[in-house]
Amino acid sequence: MHEVALGQSLYATLERPTSGDERWMGMCCLALADRERALEHALRALAMGEARASIDLVRLYLLIGKPEQMQAEMAMVQVEQLDRLNRAIWHRNVSVVHALHNNIHDAVLEAEKAWRVIQTAPEFNFYAPEVLVTCSGLLATSGRVEQALYYLGRADEICQTPYLWHIKMTRIVLALDHMVLQGVIEDAQLVIQNTTNTKILVVSHMSIARTHLCLGRLAEAQPYFEQALLFAQKAVMHDFIHMNQEYLFLVFQRLGLHHKARRMFKRMQLHIGADLHGSFVDVHRSYMDDRFTQEEATALVDQALNFVREYGDDLEIMRVLMYRCRMLLRHSPANFSNGVDDLATFITEQDCAHKCFEDWVFLPEVRKDLDTRYPGLIPTLDENQVQVLTLEQERILFNGEDVRLPLSKAMEVVVYLLLHGKVSLQNIISHVFQDLEPQKARNYFHQIKHQLSENVGLFQIVYDKNTRLYSIESGHPIMLDIKQLLESQQKTDQVFLPSSGSDWVLEMNARLQN
Repeated sequence: MHEVALGQSLYATLERPTSGDERWMGMCCLALADRERALEHALRALAMGEARASIDLVRLYLLIGKPEQMQAEMAMVQVEQLDRLNRAIWHRNVSVVHALHNNIHDAVLEAEKAWRVIQTAPEFNFYAPEVLVTCSGLLATSGRVEQALYYLGRADEICQTPYLWHIKMTRIVLALDHMVLQGVIEDAQLVIQNTTNTKILVVSHMSIARTHLCLGRLAEAQPYFEQALLFAQKAVMHDFIHMNQEYLFLVFQRLGLHHKARRMFKRMQLHIGADLHGSFVDVHRSYMDDRFTQEEATALVDQALNFVREYGDDLEIMRVLMYRCRMLLRHSPANFSNGVDDLATFITEQDCAHKCFEDWVFLPEVRKDLDTRYPGLIPTLDENQVQVLTLEQERILFNGEDVRLPLSKAMEVVVYLLLHGKVSLQNIISHVFQDLEPQKARNYFHQIKHQLSENVGLFQIVYDKNTRLYSIESGHPIMLDIKQLLESQQKTDQVFLPSSGSDWVLEMNARLQN
């Protein structure tokens, strides 16, 4: 078991596969996330007389959205006649059914039955790790993280097959979901180097990308989401296709790559229906579409919220509430504070402040309002700070590492905006680009604006259409060394922006030194 690629290769050599061969080929396909082929082989096995294939069809029909067929197969299975391995598979599959219907209590009970049954089965070393991973996921969902980690550790000890890399991937995701970022990127890269399993490759690439988002590194996250999407498309993994498309849409939008964002959003809309993915598309559409009235945008999001409350879990509900705030800020600003209140109430009641952490980089206004009115509700990463150093040096650090700026005047532009808040283009040109012709200065500024968004990603220069002013926006706290001096009215002999000869910089140096 778990040599699934080898299993597929061996199946291809069989002249006359038996019903058992068809069933195990279907399980190999499912392990590789090829649901369509898994269904084909499971149905063939059943038609050839392998009644135990109904166990596999229960899970398959659920995954492909056919609940009626799933119920019919569940009724066909005579559990008491199954051997221990197949009884464990049965209880684990029923556990998955309960979990996907958000019935975590019964899901845990079924998973624990599978664990008890497999104890004395000859196939213990092969199938027990799968059961333990299922138990771990359910325990983590119910908040019992320490016990979940214990089960994963036990699975790691028992496992003697390539499924070990799935276990390690699961540990990575569990750590990431609880904001433990240390070592995630390195561990995920190790998994990528040691597996050919498509699902594991997708999730590992996504884990690296999500870690970059948590740290505000939008540009670094992008290629990992793109690679995960390629793997998911190749294997026709619909859920992962939608997830990576949504992440890329949000990354492009935040980086100001609006043409790429629109193209990705169109792709997101191609294969959705009345499901959770469709609900998230509606939430984003309510924000993007300028044709919506306040009432229409609000109704669309409320419809999506009602759907995820019925069919989704806490994470999905929280995400809709988060992006609902963004829609309100744009279409119904008078109701923005109420939307943030609803979000804060949900987070408090469900104790889920650690969830969706990577999404905050896309929602700086919502995060800022939450932090202002509900201080301490959302946890922070202590190291997650941008430092802008201007005295005797010109450096930007993130988590202690240097951030390279693409153009020579970029540093001065960033510092000028941080010091002055919201500024007109004319003021930027006259102060920062005083030696250039106005048109060349405008072009240079917009080039810097674009490069900061596309190649840096920690912060962006944003334009307010209403005030026609520019400012710096970031999902992370920014520490500007000179600002601390100015606020405390301290003097210094250190030179501010030593490479700049702009008049405003010279005036600032005189102010600091007098």
